[in-house]
Amino acid sequence: VDCPQVVVEVGGHEIESTIIKMLPKEDPYAPPMNIKVKDHRSFGRKPVVGFHVIKSLEQYRCDPTAPSLTLMQAARKI
Repeated sequence: VDCPQVVVEVGGHEIESTIIKMLPKEDPYAPPMNIKVKDHRSFGRKPVVGFHVIKSLEQYRCDPTAPSLTLMQAARKI
């Protein structure tokens, strides 16, 4: 993987990150993935209502030449 992109899907809606350049290939040097859930409330308030850190992406890596599974299908198998 040279230039990955993160896609998050919730309720059929997808959000894509920009392409992440120069991400270390070795797992010990790769940064963690932080997932935040914010609620949009009145008066412009956006408190964080959920937070999760994935310290290692190793278990989520897949072979790009293998038959394709959607991200959600792959996550269910873990």
